[in-house]
Amino acid sequence: MRLYPLALLLLPFALTGCSLLLDVEPDCDAARDCGGYLCNAEQTACLNTCASETECTAGYACDEPTQSCRQIADLEAEPIALSAVPTWGEEFALGTAGSLLATEFGLVVGGSEGLGLARFSTAGAPLPSSPEPAPFALDRLAQPNPAGPRFLPAVGRALPSSTAGLFDAALLFGWAEPSADRNRIFVARRTIGEGQAIAAPLLLRDASSQASLSQISFAAGPDLIMALWREQSGVSSELRAMPLAADSLTPILSAASRLTGSNEVAANPVALRLGERWGALYLSSELGARTVRVIGLESDASQLGELDLNTPVPNAVELGDLVATETASGAAAAYTQLEGGQKRLRGLLLPATAVAALGDPAQTATSGPTFDVSEGTASVSKPAIASVDGEVAVAWLSIGEDRARSLMLRRFNSAGVALSPAGVVVSDAGGTVIDLKLAATVNGYALLWFTRDNNETKGFWLPLGR
Repeated sequence: MRLYPLALLLLPFALTGCSLLLDVEPDCDAARDCGGYLCNAEQTACLNTCASETECTAGYACDEPTQSCRQIADLEAEPIALSAVPTWGEEFALGTAGSLLATEFGLVVGGSEGLGLARFSTAGAPLPSSPEPAPFALDRLAQPNPAGPRFLPAVGRALPSSTAGLFDAALLFGWAEPSADRNRIFVARRTIGEGQAIAAPLLLRDASSQASLSQISFAAGPDLIMALWREQSGVSSELRAMPLAADSLTPILSAASRLTGSNEVAANPVALRLGERWGALYLSSELGARTVRVIGLESDASQLGELDLNTPVPNAVELGDLVATETASGAAAAYTQLEGGQKRLRGLLLPATAVAALGDPAQTATSGPTFDVSEGTASVSKPAIASVDGEVAVAWLSIGEDRARSLMLRRFNSAGVALSPAGVVVSDAGGTVIDLKLAATVNGYALLWFTRDNNETKGFWLPLGR
């Protein structure tokens, strides 16, 4: 039998910084001493294995195969390049179709000519496009939109079922068509897997040529779709909303509801489904101040009230590039803020309960937290956002002082706390980025961007890695 000095036996406990003795006050400080683990129930020693994330501190996750707490950034799998990505044009919209299999996902892309659906394995390889007629086939518009790429899909929230085939997602499309004397907005619907052409479009808005119609957004519920767009005439820029029946796209109102006043300039509207209510999220410039604002809506587009989600800033501070996504508890958004010559990327959370409170005089509507997305001095632009599995991811283009262009991604938990110390470089941009889109897949994210230098659409699949 080998005997060891007592000091050597106590060394592992001394290294943890936690008390071995039971008759002293608990002194285990998990954040300081335990390297990602929590303290034991008695608060006298650090845990050294884990069975779930509840036994790890913030910023760490339990790697179940090794029963060890590891930094979440270390658990992120390497981005997987998507091969044979079709080029849809400089400006496009991106969505993902639900899949019954965790081994593949589908990308739905709309451009000026129609709709494309591409299926990929989680190894990044293209798959046969069944039930579609041909790989990457486009459902083409009868008359391609001459005004530019405005054929933009919004993927419905329907969950896949075991009898629905590979994909089960209702897709909505909206585009603007200007002419010599009129400006119009059309909307159409398509269900993936039916093998049918896009249904005849519905005229959603018919305005004079003096009114510019743009920035169309949809939010889908089980029985209702809320359409939102920007309407500009001269210096006036306002938001309008129209609820549509989900099954037929029939307008609920005889005329669109006007949401903003003549003294307010509205931009980057995003329609959101927030619990039992709806929201119109947008950038507001009014009376010398700029803010991110949400208007709560009933199903008939009547207003519940409005709420500023960040501290209003003077007009000398520029806000732009607002993007948002629905989450399990409400919505998350990201936007750029230019101040003092430096542009940074900010994020915020909007709880669904805040919009519900706008319609209840007995409650006080409270916005969620705001937080920095980007760090450092690099210039940022073209943010994109998506949410999956209770977290939020924000992607953006970063241009360093050496003019190097990088595509970045940073993940946050449902409370807006960063899951990694800084943004992760996904890829070199490979040229001048015109458009960048991010969408949630079954167990990760799909990132696509278009570069003007070689007229090429590139893409990555970003698995969650845990």
